[in-house]
Amino acid sequence: MRLKIAGIRPSVSGKRTQTGSTAIEFALIFPAFFAIIYAIVSYGMAFLILQSLTYAGEDALRAALGTDCAAAICTAEELEPIVAQQVRDSLSWLSTSIVNDSIAGDDFFSCDANMLCTVRLSVPPVLGGLTLPLVGQVPKLPAQLVGNASLRM
Repeated sequence: MRLKIAGIRPSVSGKRTQTGSTAIEFALIFPAFFAIIYAIVSYGMAFLILQSLTYAGEDALRAALGTDCAAAICTAEELEPIVAQQVRDSLSWLSTSIVNDSIAGDDFFSCDANMLCTVRLSVPPVLGGLTLPLVGQVPKLPAQLVGNASLRM
C-alpha cells in the first residue's frame, strides 16, 4: 500500500520531489535582495544629485567671475541673477521644480565684505527610504542634500 503525502510526489526516476520549496525560498530571500538593490539605487541617486549640486554651484560662481562687473566691485544683488541662471542651466536634467526649490532659499547666494561669494544648493532626496521590519529605514539619507561652493572674487 502506497501513502500519498501532500506536496511530495514521486518523480519519473522513482525519487521523491518536493513541490513549492522554490517559491518558499524565494519568498524568504526576495525582501533582502530587494532592499539591497533599492539601497544601491537610492544612494547612487543621492550621490549623483549631491555632486551635481556642488558642480552647479562651482559653475555658477565661475560664470559670475566672468561677468563685466566682476572686474570692478560688484554687489550680491548684481551677481545673483547670473548665478541663478547658470544653476538652472547646469541642472537642466533635473526637474524644474527641484531646481527652483534649490535656489529659492534665503541663503542660496551670498557675498561677504571681502567678496567671498558662496552658493548653497539644497534639495530633499528624490527617492525616499523604505521601511523594513527588523531593519528599519533603508537607506538612511539626510533630510536635505546640500551642495556648497565658494569663490573669492
